Amino acid sequence: MATQVQFRGGTTTETDAFTGAAREVTVDTTKDTVVVHDGTTQGGFPLLRAEGGAQDISTTGDVSAADGTFTGDATLTGDLTINTDALFVDASAKKVGIGEDSMDALLVIKGASDANTTPSIRLKDGSDTREAWISNSAGDLVLNVGGNDNVAHGTLKLFESGILDYIQTDTVLRIDSSGRLLVGTTTEGENSAKNFTIAAAAGNVGMTIRSATTEACSLFFSDATTGAAEYAGYVQYAHGSDQLRLGSAGSIDFRASDTSTSFMHIDSSGNVGIGTASPATTLSIRTPDVTGALSPGIRLYNADIPGGAGAGASIQMGWDDTTACAEIGGFYDGAGAALAFRCPASTERMRINSSGKIILPTGSPGIQFGSSNTDTNITSQTLDDYEEGTFTPGISYASGSGWSVSEATGTYIKIGNQVHCICALVWDEGSGSGGVSITGLPFSIKNDSSVRLGGYCIYLVGMSGLSGSNIFLYNTAAQTTATMYYVDAGTYLTSLTDTNTSSSQTTRFVFTYPT
Repeated sequence: MATQVQFRGGTTTETDAFTGAAREVTVDTTKDTVVVHDGTTQGGFPLLRAEGGAQDISTTGDVSAADGTFTGDATLTGDLTINTDALFVDASAKKVGIGEDSMDALLVIKGASDANTTPSIRLKDGSDTREAWISNSAGDLVLNVGGNDNVAHGTLKLFESGILDYIQTDTVLRIDSSGRLLVGTTTEGENSAKNFTIAAAAGNVGMTIRSATTEACSLFFSDATTGAAEYAGYVQYAHGSDQLRLGSAGSIDFRASDTSTSFMHIDSSGNVGIGTASPATTLSIRTPDVTGALSPGIRLYNADIPGGAGAGASIQMGWDDTTACAEIGGFYDGAGAALAFRCPASTERMRINSSGKIILPTGSPGIQFGSSNTDTNITSQTLDDYEEGTFTPGISYASGSGWSVSEATGTYIKIGNQVHCICALVWDEGSGSGGVSITGLPFSIKNDSSVRLGGYCIYLVGMSGLSGSNIFLYNTAAQTTATMYYVDAGTYLTSLTDTNTSSSQTTRFVFTYPT
């Protein structure tokens, strides 16, 4: 029977507490490994088992192996190299290299030549169906997200030149090397406004600013970092009052696309100019220059024209923003265009129709000229009404009979209380004698009890013995008949009689009288 040698031993706990003699060997029965002692070190020095297992390894020397598997902790105080440069840990510099053994940063990862298909870093979720990967592509940093098919669904690319792109098939967002933000394009806008450009290859393009229901969305224009100059100009929508606001520390100018022509201008006093940049009043309108013709400045219209009588548009005037005290309106009156003047705005006072007639409504007091700014009439200048028409004049004698009229025509114009008449008469005297009167006047002659002169006429032909005198119309009552008188050399008024008339003569009269 062979001789057996048995070493002293114990569990790991017992071994760690034991200090063996120099060159003494014991066995750690927990780890099934040999422990060599030096006579002073408590716990000694456990030796490495060839087949591995659950062991702690500690060494101050180099470790070299073709393959190795650690299922426990490993502590290295020196450098670690795996396959030359697959993984290199520089213990003294505290740097790590993957694919690189000369590191100039704490962690250096050197990717394959095709960085797009073989990224430097790949991040996977637990199901291996969603991934993100980072690559260095010819000096450009690329971050991709996608599925497990290595096809990017979205890419963030920082170019070596300083450009930053977000890509979805095409570039949808870019921050260029000058700090300009480009959305939907890689080309900046017009040179004076190219810091932010939005574009689209097709369809509408726009931008939305959203706030809470009671708050405002604003775009401010500033040339300073403090004070009122931070909002010298602005466009703002206040959602609480549903109000769009346009503000300026100076004036507001609306221009054509070539920026040279001012279509509308609002100055710092609130005056509005259309066609002029120097409005002198609340609203100043300059129409295009047209030689020898009117140039329309304002056009108001109703889409119903000429769909129904009364449809039109108007300008209202008043002393506050709720009361219209006067109105001027153009409208369709059923026959054509008409212009109406209303005061108050609900009551029409005068109309001009498409024929040029001035029409006053029924019951109108006419045209009255007032004194100063009061409602007091200047009665001698009252224009009550206007009328024109025809009448049939006649002749009568104070006595006798048998006179007859063969032709009688007359026209008149009545302005206020003055009647202007032109008439022609042809008559046969018969046996008429004595004073002559004209009958059939269109309006009653005013009876002036003081001088009893109702008016006058000028005979043109058919009279005799008047010595060139005017014929006066004399009346004693408000009636449509007036006796004819004339002035001779010795009498104040002399009655016109049959001695001054003759048969079959055409006599024409022009006369005016008050009514």
